[in-house]
Amino acid sequence: MEYPNSRLAGPSPYDITVGNLCCGIPVRVHRNAELADRGALRAQKTWQNLFGSLPAGFSGTMSPRHNFVATCLPETLPDRLEILGYTMEIVNLVDDMIDESRSPMAALAPHMADLLQAYSVVMAGGDMDGVSCSPLAKVVIDFGKAMVAIDPVRAKEVFRWGKKWARLMLSRSGDGKDCRDFDEYLEYRRVDVCAQ
Repeated sequence: MEYPNSRLAGPSPYDITVGNLCCGIPVRVHRNAELADRGALRAQKTWQNLFGSLPAGFSGTMSPRHNFVATCLPETLPDRLEILGYTMEIVNLVDDMIDESRSPMAALAPHMADLLQAYSVVMAGGDMDGVSCSPLAKVVIDFGKAMVAIDPVRAKEVFRWGKKWARLMLSRSGDGKDCRDFDEYLEYRRVDVCAQ
């Protein structure tokens, strides 16, 4: 099999045999990993402009050796890697904002209606003329339009999933902060992240 967009990551400082992690599968990293880093840095700058600072303890998708996106999706088409890096960094920032909050709904409530409106704007292929929405929703509209310009079908699928996630968050009664053990926390995160 050919891998036109990635290379072998090389020796790792991490013990990949722990718990049979990777089971001997060679780790690959995108040849243009700097594009994912550039997208992540843009997302962090956008977030700081909107909210003043990054969430406490935020580490994001970049690392000293390999960007998370460039390693998990090593064969991403190069023209999509930067917007994917940007999008994943925003998703991680929102997730950390939720985790940092005493109540996920308190963190999301000011943005949820606007995020659903952003979904409608992106899905309709429209622009923001006459649309009043929060700065975070404008960010979502901007990267949504960039995604649609690259691949409309897949971008709309991403936004369809995002709408289901937003509706799940609105309908969820618990905030996951009172999990009694790790298994309950994993179940909470499975439902939280894997909304269908």
